Amino acid sequence: MRTLKVIKDDKHAPAGFAFSVYENRLGPKASALAWFKTESDARLFSSAEQEIQELKRKLGDVKRSASSAYYRGLLVH
Repeated sequence: MRTLKVIKDDKHAPAGFAFSVYENRLGPKASALAWFKTESDARLFSSAEQEIQELKRKLGDVKRSASSAYYRGLLVH
């Protein structure tokens, strides 16, 4: 699961947008996902993005188990 962090006063920030949300990566691949005027908006976006990723992971688990059950059912009948 990806982790996001909120950074204040990034040197690459557009004018008027003091907060950025970055994906937590090392090296040159780290880049801003979004820019915000307030810290609360940035934190809200960050937590929502992480929750979406967790739900996608859980949905993938459910799909895999459902397809396994379907194939087992076909083999039995």
